[in-house]
Amino acid sequence: MVKILVFDTETTGLPPFQISEDKIPPIKNGNKWETYQEYTERLNEIRQASDLEKHYIENEPETLQNYKDTWAYIVQLSYIFFNTDNNETIVKDIYINIPEKFTTPEYLAQAHPITKLAIESGLQNGIERVNMDSAITQFMDYFNQSDVVTGHNVEFDMNMLLAECARTEQRDFFDHIITSRDKFYCTACKSINSVKICYTYNCKKTPPIFKMPRLNQAYFRMFGYAPKEEALHNALIDVVACLRVFYRLWFQGIHFDENYEVPVCGVGEPDIYILLKDLNPINPIVKIVNEFTPDGTNPEGVGEIGLKMCDLIDNDLLESQMTGRNIQEIRNENNANSRLGRYKRITGINYVSFPKKAGSKKRTKRRKTTKRKKSLKKNVKKTK
Repeated sequence: MVKILVFDTETTGLPPFQISEDKIPPIKNGNKWETYQEYTERLNEIRQASDLEKHYIENEPETLQNYKDTWAYIVQLSYIFFNTDNNETIVKDIYINIPEKFTTPEYLAQAHPITKLAIESGLQNGIERVNMDSAITQFMDYFNQSDVVTGHNVEFDMNMLLAECARTEQRDFFDHIITSRDKFYCTACKSINSVKICYTYNCKKTPPIFKMPRLNQAYFRMFGYAPKEEALHNALIDVVACLRVFYRLWFQGIHFDENYEVPVCGVGEPDIYILLKDLNPINPIVKIVNEFTPDGTNPEGVGEIGLKMCDLIDNDLLESQMTGRNIQEIRNENNANSRLGRYKRITGINYVSFPKKAGSKKRTKRRKTTKRKKSLKKNVKKTK
C-alpha cells in the first residue's frame, strides 16, 4: 500500500518570475496608444523571459538563494499524512509567523482576498503561529515517511518550500527536497486526460486539447459537485479536496509514470470518503468533506452509481454547471478579462486589426493548382 502526504500553502503572493498580465497595461506614448499587436508582442517577450527564468530555477535550484528577499512568504502550511495500510490520519494546519510588513492595514488593504483571509485568520486570538524553520522541520518528518507527496499544482508549493528553506538556511532540507523530486505527484497534471475539460476553440480540434483543471473543477467532474466556494482557498480545505482527487486517480492506476484516461466520473469507490465514513465517521477527512459539501448535497457524490469515463466538456459550460450562472454571461466575462478585452477597455479602442497570417505551403499550392485548372478549362472552351 502507500503512505501519502498531501500539502498546500497560502502565500503572500506569487514567485518573482510569475507574471500577471492584468498588471501590465498597454503603454501610451503622448496621445497614441501602442497597437494591440505591439502590446501582444511586448507581453509575449515578458512571458518568454519569465518562462526562461522559471525553467532556470527548476534546473538550477541553487539560484533560489538569490531570491531570499523577493520571494513570497508562506502564510499557512497545511498537510495530511495518510497511511492506506491502517487508515492512520494525521492533520496539520499551521499558521506561520511572517514579517510585520505583511500584517499592516495598508498591506492587507491591497492584498489579494485569499492572502488577506489567510493572514487575518492567523492573526485571530487563540491561533498559534510558529516560526517557519520549526514548521519545515515538522513537515519534513512526515515528508521522509511518505511514499508519495502530492498537491494540486504541486510545483508551486514545492518551490515555496524550497524558497523558505533557503531563507531559513535549512540546507539539508533544501537538498533533500531536490533529490526527492521523483516522489512528487501533481493532481492537476495527472487528471488532465481523465476529467477532459477544454476551452471552446480547443474542443473543436482533432484530437481535442485539454486544459489543466483547477482543483474545484477536477473535484466537480469526479464527484458531481463543487465544494462551497467560501470554503476553498483555505489550505486545509484544499488539502482534503486534493486528497480525495488523488485517491481516486491513484487507485484507478494513475501512478507516477501513467497519465492516460481512466474512469473517474461518478459515485463509488475508489473514494477515500466512502472508505472512511463507514469505518471511522469521526475521521477528520470525513468531517471536513461534510463541512465543505453544499447543503442538500450527498457528500458521497452526485450522479450515476459506478465510475465511468468522463465526457468531454467545454470549460464555460462546466463553469455554468458549477455556479448556476448563464453560459453566455460567463463567456462575456471571460472575453472582457481576456488580453484583447483588457486592451479595448483601457485604451477605448474598439476596432483592432490583426495582421493577416500567411497561408501554409499546401494551401498556396492548392490555390495555384485550382487556378491553373480553371484557366485550362477556359482555354479548352475557347478552342472549341
